Amino acid sequence: VNTGNSYYVADNYLLLNKTKDTIILAAPKYAYGEYVVPAGIKNISGSAFSSISTLNKLTITDNVIVGNSAFDSCINLTEVVIGKNVELGAYAFNNCSSLANVTNIEALSYYAPYVFSNTALTNVVLSDGAIISTGAFSSIKTLVSVDTKDAIIADKAFIDSATPGTIAPP
Repeated sequence: VNTGNSYYVADNYLLLNKTKDTIILAAPKYAYGEYVVPAGIKNISGSAFSSISTLNKLTITDNVIVGNSAFDSCINLTEVVIGKNVELGAYAFNNCSSLANVTNIEALSYYAPYVFSNTALTNVVLSDGAIISTGAFSSIKTLVSVDTKDAIIADKAFIDSATPGTIAPP
């Protein structure tokens, strides 16, 4: 990015907005491994990390809004840690077929459409009063248990997923 660009700035392997609080796009060939969203980032744009195969573990820091399909098809992503006040857009982790562990998943108050569709989650604990959208946990063949607590669950939220052995309703 040209240093005189009025809208964007490059910071190592990321394309950011000029104020450096939004990740617009991540370099697809960079070896991310275990990646922590940098301090000061407030937004991750839609599809910013989509299909990056080198991302294995992700920590989303507090107060970050994750756009639609931001991490879609990151097939080697196995673990995500969610900070406080994080919002995930539709399809945020769709087709992350190795994603088996999401720490603090219960911190979310809204589970967008297809947010964790086609992942490898086994146990899901939803937050009290959370809103679970259509397809939020669809096509998860590894699902063993779901604790719904007091969640509001849309029709087809778990469509084409394994029938959990344990569903703990409110």
